[in-house]
Amino acid sequence: MSNEYADERADLAAVLRWAAREGMQEAAGNHCSLSVSENGDQFLINPDGKYFSNLKGSDLILVNLDEHTSTKRANLSAWLLHGQILQRVESAKCVLHLHPKYATVLATLLDSTIYPVDQVSMRFYNRVATDSEYSGMIVDQTEADRLCDVLRDKNILMMGNHGVTVVAPSVALAFDELYHLERACETLVTAYTTGKELKIVSSDVAKRTAQDWQDFIYSAELHFAELRKKELQNANDFANQRLKFVPIMEFQGIKKTAEFVDTIHSIYKELPKPLRFDETDFIDSLNDSKTILTTLRLDNVNGDIIGFAKGGPLETYNLRSEIKDENHGKKNTVFLEPIALRMGYWGLGAGHTLRQIFLMQAHTMNFDFLTSFAFRDVIEKRTKSMEKAEFVFKFDPERWDYYRIEL
Repeated sequence: MSNEYADERADLAAVLRWAAREGMQEAAGNHCSLSVSENGDQFLINPDGKYFSNLKGSDLILVNLDEHTSTKRANLSAWLLHGQILQRVESAKCVLHLHPKYATVLATLLDSTIYPVDQVSMRFYNRVATDSEYSGMIVDQTEADRLCDVLRDKNILMMGNHGVTVVAPSVALAFDELYHLERACETLVTAYTTGKELKIVSSDVAKRTAQDWQDFIYSAELHFAELRKKELQNANDFANQRLKFVPIMEFQGIKKTAEFVDTIHSIYKELPKPLRFDETDFIDSLNDSKTILTTLRLDNVNGDIIGFAKGGPLETYNLRSEIKDENHGKKNTVFLEPIALRMGYWGLGAGHTLRQIFLMQAHTMNFDFLTSFAFRDVIEKRTKSMEKAEFVFKFDPERWDYYRIEL
């Protein structure tokens, strides 16, 4: 757990968690970096194979290009691309490389221009570089150099058949650029689906509006500050015991109110897509008598719901075909889905509380085993704890593995 560059770590980790909430992470891939040196030869970057949603500042890798070292395993593509951009692009202090849904859709088109059709899209007028020569993943220095040459003095790189890269002189501005870029692309892609002709504003109007955005660029700091303020307030309240978590075992088979279902569903949608089990049947499953559901509320039993743990008999889940669980069909195993929490409540013990109550609930229902998915390093720690977890199946190179514990 490193405290070196603590502020920088906290800011970059906050952006990664926000990206997860917006559905902008792809499995345990994609990468974002922040330079901590004048010439960009040292930078923080997210580790390979770890979901953004519960990432902490201390999880970030410190890369030193001069010494060819990093504090943990770094993604090769990330090392090459970010290292080049941070050293060669003058305005680059923070680099965000992601595959947001609408920006990526636009990047798959022959013409991926962000036309000035609304105020948000005008922000990017003449500020986007486009690469249309995708040839595979970045595995060598040549490709990283080529992408830097395409980017040149622009702040946005639309990567054809790939995704998008945003560069900025600060975390706050990079965050704000990415947020509005995806909104602009969503508007344009949605407009294309109508089949109607686009109403594109004149070059003069687009230029003037783009400049207006630059003149009000301080709003990016305010935008990011609001996101950080909520997280910091939660952490402060928890530390000073003003934030109380109350776990509730929800009754099985009792029809849930529409308000309750909407709340649980909204928290569920904050999970990264790969962690959403049975997405098409999620709402119906809340009223299924076989479903085990534990919620976490603020302050008291009637407080706001900020998270939940959900699961049920192993046989009710369609897991990946590679998994051959010997207990499937024996009706002795409960499966725990990934725990879901509102953004801002990770790292405060809320997830641990939900998991422990779920385990107790499953035990009282006479299940003998619990299975679930977790990162390999987490499972390895549990193998040495009182839980005595065991690996059932390892997914290489994902490192997001399937494990079992005895209740």
